[in-house]
Amino acid sequence: MRRFFAAMAIVAVTLSCLIQIACDGAFGSLAEPASLPGWLSRTIGPALLERIDAMLPTSWSTFALAQAAVVRGDVAAARTQIVRLAPSDARDDLAGRVALLRHDPRAALPFFLAAGDANEVFPFVDRLVAAGDLAGAVALEEQLVARLERDPARPANRVDALIKLGKLHYACALADRTQRRRELLSALNAYARARALQPIDVTLLLGIGDTYFVLGDRALADDAYAQARRLDPGDPRLDLRPVAPS
Repeated sequence: MRRFFAAMAIVAVTLSCLIQIACDGAFGSLAEPASLPGWLSRTIGPALLERIDAMLPTSWSTFALAQAAVVRGDVAAARTQIVRLAPSDARDDLAGRVALLRHDPRAALPFFLAAGDANEVFPFVDRLVAAGDLAGAVALEEQLVARLERDPARPANRVDALIKLGKLHYACALADRTQRRRELLSALNAYARARALQPIDVTLLLGIGDTYFVLGDRALADDAYAQARRLDPGDPRLDLRPVAPS
């Protein structure tokens, strides 16, 4: 019996080592060609990972193969693996990256929204801002926030998205005087929702301070700036904000 368990342990360790080598190789295409991961990426790694998946297919091995294909820019191989994956945020995210590899950002955006991938959605929002479409940027950011609110497992992403939404409403307020108060109040609403999740954040406090300052409530603006200064006195952004008289 002891020999049996010892043999099983050896098999498990060997398989673990093979899987690690396969992963190192599969993702080694980002490494220097002369490095071990870079060499593995062209030789042992991908083939070994495919063999493991053929003998013992799992969602993990399929996902690893799909990721590796995306990393090396192999659209056909990535698609072949993605269709084998069960619906999930990870699958949507990979599908979005494949769409980007095909130079089709319009097709990529819905996948990134479905995945709740804030880091991939933010550039789309920024491009709308750069094009002068603040209303479109706000609408897209609100879609992202709504998606993240259905996923309590990622509060940090939700905070970032709410802060960005607050900044967008603030920008709308500065761009359109007729809607200034409504947009500023919308900005404060977004900031309040972010603060409920993460009370201590310099960027958030600066946004709150700026919004109250434009609203004309200097006391609340100064309070927010003071809190930001206590958190990080050396933040260079504070040099651009007024200091409350002592």
